[in-house]
Amino acid sequence: MVLSLFPLDTFVDSPVYKMQVVGKPDEVLPFHKEGQEICDRIEGRKIGIHSLERFDFYKQVGQCFAIISTKEDRPISRTLGYCLT
Repeated sequence: MVLSLFPLDTFVDSPVYKMQVVGKPDEVLPFHKEGQEICDRIEGRKIGIHSLERFDFYKQVGQCFAIISTKEDRPISRTLGYCLT
């Protein structure tokens, strides 16, 4: 739904940002994997996801155009930031 209103930027390699798991920067949570699959399917192309350390992620989200709060109940998966780069 959100991607139909706000398509991802096609001028950058990684238009999506995710926060790394604290202490496990290479871990990919199920929510991240599902998000990747959804973005790829809706956009019809492989979407790059930029992984950021927690505090760098907070800085990036602070520059977002919009912040979307979801009803998702899994850890660190409730808020998505739509960042214009």
